[in-house]
Amino acid sequence: MKRKTYNNIIKASKMIMKKGYEQKEAQEMALRIFENMEQLKNGMSAEWFIEKIAPKNYFMEV
Repeated sequence: MKRKTYNNIIKASKMIMKKGYEQKEAQEMALRIFENMEQLKNGMSAEWFIEKIAPKNYFMEV
């Protein structure tokens, strides 16, 4: 996913929700990812940024 489209934001938010985040949180994070991608212009895809997000329960275990 390289461009900020409605379908890409939905896909990204679903990927984030699989990490344990609520729908609203996931949508906000997906929007931030695409906005940061536009600003950085480093060629990395949204999947790369999503991969760097820690699972939500990871913070509870520490």
